[in-house]
Amino acid sequence: MVRVAGSSHFTLELDATLNRFVIPYWIKTATLPHNLLAKQNMSQNKRIDATNQNPERERLLYAPLVQMNINKFIKQLKSEEAWKKDKHNTFTIYNSDSTTIVLRGMHKKSTRKSGKVNSDATIQVLKGKIKIHAGATTIQLKRGQMLGISAYTEHSVEAVRDSFYLLTVIGTV
Repeated sequence: MVRVAGSSHFTLELDATLNRFVIPYWIKTATLPHNLLAKQNMSQNKRIDATNQNPERERLLYAPLVQMNINKFIKQLKSEEAWKKDKHNTFTIYNSDSTTIVLRGMHKKSTRKSGKVNSDATIQVLKGKIKIHAGATTIQLKRGQMLGISAYTEHSVEAVRDSFYLLTVIGTV
């Protein structure tokens, strides 16, 4: 039994195939405990639609399993107008309530301004070479290397050569 909004009770059923609880339809709009509501919201698939500017960007962002073809995404980023015009191009390849993964491409000698994330994050270099500047510390990463960054750490990213990396933000985004 789960207690919901005062004295109401209902039974949750465990859906073993999806490894989640199923909330009865009649109660979905009621006030639920935050962690229970988050669990239900996470079970819904998320998609991003194509736009006129980015017709190739339609993809699945969240589901029980999301397969990602990183090499295809890199080719896609490089083919877009933003990559040709701007210093960098970015798009989200996975997005849940607790984790976001972004693929970012940067042209040689370009810099992402200093910023910080509200959660722990990682940067994993897929191609090229980048420098991460955090205060007086500079760390150089090349293909196959990864860096963990704790929440609220101010940092900037500089591309030593054309580079692509995954930024994974863990926790509340």
